[in-house]
Amino acid sequence: MPSLFNQPDLQAILARFDSIQGNTRPEWGKMNAAQMIRHCTIGLEYALGDKRGKQAFMGKLFGSAAKKKLKYGVQFKPNVPTSPEFVVTTTDDIDTEKSRLREKLLRFGQGPHEVRGNPSLFYGNLTTDEWDMFMYNHLDHHLRQFGA
Repeated sequence: MPSLFNQPDLQAILARFDSIQGNTRPEWGKMNAAQMIRHCTIGLEYALGDKRGKQAFMGKLFGSAAKKKLKYGVQFKPNVPTSPEFVVTTTDDIDTEKSRLREKLLRFGQGPHEVRGNPSLFYGNLTTDEWDMFMYNHLDHHLRQFGA
């Protein structure tokens, strides 16, 4: 599976985000491009320890089963509900959102020492390798959502 700790994979993800414009329309879902990019940045902020939270009730019920699927590279399905902490209704312009995302992605890509071991709000405790798999899968899901 690709890894954000692998520089060629990280650069490929960054290039895919760069291809998204403010008028790029999603193939599914309600977010516009800038909202999706902010949503992805929030996920990275949890992985990096910039934001903290506790595992949600639904995560306690289904998180460990979903984590097993994650390890096998199962892609997220379209229109899966998200935690309230990740719902984005307002954003700055898309270039500002891309800049924030790029900063967080480059920091994450510096290596496992950047991942702070915070619990995922859905999966619960994750190893650095699991955070890497989850973040790659999450970013890829939203890039596919916008045809990138």
